[in-house]
Amino acid sequence: MSTVSASTVPLKDQNIDFIAVARKLAEQFAETAVKREEDGALPHAEIQALKDAGLVNFLIPREFGGDGGGLAEAADIVFEISKGDASIGMLLAFHYKHVLVPPSLDYIHDGADLLRQSAANKWFWGNITGTWDLKAEPLSGGRYSVSGTKKMCTGTSVSDVVAVAARRADIERNQQVHFVIDANHERLHNHNDWGRYPGLKLTATDTFTVNDLIVDADRVVPHTHGTPLETFPPFYSEYGMSLYAAILLGAAYGALEGAANYTRKISGPRTWAGVDAPTADPLTLHSYGDFWIKLETVHALFEKFSNRVEKAWVNRKTVSEQELTDIAVRGQALRVAVANAGLHVSSHIFDVTGARSLSVDYGLERHYRDIRMLTTHEPLMYWIRNIGDYFINGNYTRVQFNAPSK
Repeated sequence: MSTVSASTVPLKDQNIDFIAVARKLAEQFAETAVKREEDGALPHAEIQALKDAGLVNFLIPREFGGDGGGLAEAADIVFEISKGDASIGMLLAFHYKHVLVPPSLDYIHDGADLLRQSAANKWFWGNITGTWDLKAEPLSGGRYSVSGTKKMCTGTSVSDVVAVAARRADIERNQQVHFVIDANHERLHNHNDWGRYPGLKLTATDTFTVNDLIVDADRVVPHTHGTPLETFPPFYSEYGMSLYAAILLGAAYGALEGAANYTRKISGPRTWAGVDAPTADPLTLHSYGDFWIKLETVHALFEKFSNRVEKAWVNRKTVSEQELTDIAVRGQALRVAVANAGLHVSSHIFDVTGARSLSVDYGLERHYRDIRMLTTHEPLMYWIRNIGDYFINGNYTRVQFNAPSK
């Protein structure tokens, strides 16, 4: 178990530079990332460091006990953390994504009761959310009984609470209902099957089975948004695109910065390069210039998109469906662009650092594994097709929970 902490724990009434806090934590995470992955230890200490640094309550409104931070800055925080360790960045991203579930569904009270509890207890959020995986049987008194198995549930083993999505068992169509449950609930069975995957190894993204878990009415997320929910909550996917991009982009910059340090401090000149040091090799300098340009380009796209999502979130009670659709398409475009740039940079750095730099001792290859793992979450080729259909024909296909069977 590593020991990490913020050098000074920020107080709630101070003017905190959360980006600087995230950068300092990322440096500490980077120092221990290789050893922690080798040990396979769950990142409880790292989650505690995020809490101690004041990052977990960042998005919760001030009137509910949080810091009232914006969505764009939260994505920047994830970006900075992911430079040091994309696994921890992903855990924080999923925390931010799911702490927004109550206010995204409850347009009357903005999820006040649950968010006040979260802020007071510094809850860290994981998820067991999906489309068709879990069923919720209504019981008396507003309670539900939830059962089913969901693969790839991120962060449950290191979280305090879990956002759970299930479909109503008493309704033919797939209508979603959401809950917040304790992450250590005895009715949650962890299959512990994530360890054999190559990347993001410390995200505790395991399969979970839920066995007749009774959820009390006060842990059911109020749904006052309007019509019954037959898809993901509003902004769930749209803001998720910003957070996914933050993880990928942070890991890519981590790869670039790590490779640059290796070139400056460890690499020797190649005999045919005609220079005394790799930092004077024109081809090496050309490669690093190309890497930097690619990442800076998608970083600018990331910032533009994150700011647009935040503006729409602030106006979420009146934002139009067309605006959400346009944001979703641009979010898909961002994720494809970041994925392509991240995969290119994190793999091609070895063209200039050489064979020895592939040793796990240097930790450069972990960035590629993390990026490759996340980019396979959903096939990018279908997103590109979706974007083309929207551009040419004005068609956009969302996730269909109630698509007709074939």
